Amino acid sequence: MRNLTKDTGFIVSLFTISVLIISIIFSCAMSISNKVEAKDISENILYNLYDKSNTDKTYVSAQEYGYFKLDMLPILQYPELPTGCEITALTTVLNYYNCNVDKSYLAEYYLEQGNVGQTNPLDAFVGSPFSDEAYGCYSDVIVNAAQSYINDYRTDLKVENISELDFPQLLNYVKKGQPVIFWTTMNLKKPYESTSWLIDGEKVPWYAYEHCMVLIGFDYDTDCYIVSDPLKGITEYKRELMENRYNQIGKHAVLVY
Repeated sequence: MRNLTKDTGFIVSLFTISVLIISIIFSCAMSISNKVEAKDISENILYNLYDKSNTDKTYVSAQEYGYFKLDMLPILQYPELPTGCEITALTTVLNYYNCNVDKSYLAEYYLEQGNVGQTNPLDAFVGSPFSDEAYGCYSDVIVNAAQSYINDYRTDLKVENISELDFPQLLNYVKKGQPVIFWTTMNLKKPYESTSWLIDGEKVPWYAYEHCMVLIGFDYDTDCYIVSDPLKGITEYKRELMENRYNQIGKHAVLVY
């Protein structure tokens, strides 16, 4: 005769194990669901905060790692171009597109320059980028330099002045693989009117610490923009301060694509 006590014990044990296995499976499923939901919520928050105009979900999915950066070789302005951050930034971007051009060559042959006190930085570089005593220029000047070079060597490329965009909008181009040249200040110092010139009856101010960089990415974990800085190379700057300095210096930006 079969031992009913042993059979009953075996059935109870089997039932207990089955319940335990089901509980474990259910717990794992809930955990995965919660993680996916949390990830979706996190991505939506980042999507809304940093890229309101973007509808490209492939960009949002790239944020799951909290970091993205274009693969770019930085170019430093020193020692040849102590005041040539703008043309150095353009050189960095052109070489990103495999132009293999030298910054000093661009500065000498493609950057329009004018005398200090007689030149509006909106129209030409004030002084010489090879000199410590020069000032700089703004977006239209770099657009013209880029267009002249493109006409001579790379007609497959285009250049566009995208000034006046809000800074987070510039990331729309970076996520497409297009670095953006933009104006800010050296080490994100607060700009102030350091001098001015009277040109054609108009006061033309110059702001101290004016600087030009290339936007190449964003780090969501540290809340920083990633840039190629002609003074430092690849580095990160805090989001809020970078946006403030960009606005204060005039919201200048240039796209080569």
